[in-house]
Amino acid sequence: MNSRNIRNVGAQPAPVEKIAVTAASPYPEVNITMKNPQLLIPLSLDLASAGGELTAIYQYVYQSIMIKESHPLISETLMRIAIVEMHHLNLMGQMMKGLGGSPRAVSNFAGRSTPWNGTMPSYTKDIKRMLQVDLKGEQDTYHRYLLQSHRISDPNISAVIHRIAEDEEVHIAIFEKFIAEL
Repeated sequence: MNSRNIRNVGAQPAPVEKIAVTAASPYPEVNITMKNPQLLIPLSLDLASAGGELTAIYQYVYQSIMIKESHPLISETLMRIAIVEMHHLNLMGQMMKGLGGSPRAVSNFAGRSTPWNGTMPSYTKDIKRMLQVDLKGEQDTYHRYLLQSHRISDPNISAVIHRIAEDEEVHIAIFEKFIAEL
């Protein structure tokens, strides 16, 4: 064994920087007191449309896999953001169930049901384009959630959606930073 190998025995890999992927404030508990099927429509879009949580989860997992070797910090951060989006999906599902619906992977709009499908995520392999698509998606989602949180009269649902929007705002800042650093 040469001296170069001896120095590396037991050496720890350099720690990967941990970027905060959630807002600091706690999530409100989901506490639905009244069934309201009309609220199921916007929540179904938040859950299972092309701009919904399910699409974001799959897209971020796909991207994380594709760039793991070339951009390990971005890859690891995307996977952690996907986990946050899974929590959002869970919250949306809990609200839908409480409102009298079912958190199916189907969005409803204008009387039409559209099942979630694998053509909804972006499959670009270019890192800069990936992050631009992610940034746009997070910006659109953030603004949609803020609008919904102001329009929905149920204070609990409004608070949960507003808190989810805070995470989306964190994700916007992350993607802006990554794009600027490329």
